[in-house]
Amino acid sequence: MRLYNQIEQSFFYTLSRKIFGNLSFVFAFQIITLIWLYNELEGNNSTSLGLFWLMALGAVGGFIFTLFYMRFLIVRPVRAMRDSLQQANRQDGNLNATLPKFTYDEFRELSEQYNTFTQHLRELLEKTYEGAQSAATSNYQVTHSMGQTAEFGAQQISMSDSIIAASDQVTHSLQSIVVNTDQVYQANTESLHFVRSSSQALATLVDEVKQITVLLGNFSSTVSGLKENSENIRSILKMVEEFSDQTNLLALNAAIEAARAGEAGRGFAVVADEVRSLSVKVNDATRQISDFINQMNSLVGETNRESEQLISHSKSAEQAISETSKGFSDMSHDFERNQSQLEQIASAVHQLESTQAHTHETVQQIVALAQQAKTQIDSALSDCQRAQQLTENTQKELQRFV
Repeated sequence: MRLYNQIEQSFFYTLSRKIFGNLSFVFAFQIITLIWLYNELEGNNSTSLGLFWLMALGAVGGFIFTLFYMRFLIVRPVRAMRDSLQQANRQDGNLNATLPKFTYDEFRELSEQYNTFTQHLRELLEKTYEGAQSAATSNYQVTHSMGQTAEFGAQQISMSDSIIAASDQVTHSLQSIVVNTDQVYQANTESLHFVRSSSQALATLVDEVKQITVLLGNFSSTVSGLKENSENIRSILKMVEEFSDQTNLLALNAAIEAARAGEAGRGFAVVADEVRSLSVKVNDATRQISDFINQMNSLVGETNRESEQLISHSKSAEQAISETSKGFSDMSHDFERNQSQLEQIASAVHQLESTQAHTHETVQQIVALAQQAKTQIDSALSDCQRAQQLTENTQKELQRFV
């Protein structure tokens, strides 16, 4: 087979050569037959030789006629088809070119089938071209839409970044609010305990001040009784002083009478002098006691006045402490009410922090999904651009056949 290919490629590389070679091979057998016949007829009469030469001339004429007829019958249509196809190729595959119809045989059918095929192919390519135009328009619209979608995706990612930044700030702010709320709640709890203990201490202090006021009242009553007793003692001392004066007067009268009696009244005079001396001592003692009582009355009066001032101050202190205790009690109720409100606020803030944390996670997931969507959109946009380019290239290639 390789030898045949080499021989064909070297010598019989056209249809004319193939036809000439095959007919020459057949004509060679005829020549051999004619030579053999000539040798057989060489000794015969001239009529036989004339017939021989007539046959030889017919064989050569038949060979030449067959050669040109086969060339006309086969080579001419094939060359016409080749020339038509070369012209179509020179026109970048123009399918409007048709094969000529020469004979009424398989070559004519071949030309008709080829022309029918090119017509159907041209119609198919026209439809394909129209579809490529529609696909190019659709691809352009899809590419434009995908470009806008990519821009929207970039804007969405930018907005998502802003949202997640704001969400981070809100989360940090809520955490700060939670910490501050817990601190305020703790401080309010401590203040509540302090106010309660202070209120209890003030209530105890009010009771103690009341007891002090009662004691001061009792002390004032005692001082008043002491003052009254000192007045009674003063009255008794006045009576004693009067008795002493009368005794002194009587002793003086007795001394006068004893002097009158002379020697007989000397003993009585001695007694009278003793009585008078005792009366003077009693009088002096009474004056001293009176001075002491006056001083004691002065001290008792001053003590009474100070006691009254202490009672007044104690009552004022009792009233002030009572009002302060009532203020602390009201403050305690306010702290308790604030404590309840702070508990609700702290619970709401903790719940808000938990909700914000969940929202922040959701926003992060949305941002991740947006980035994935942006990546897929960019990939789809690149695919659409490649598809548009391929469609435009296909349209350009099909335009040669339309």
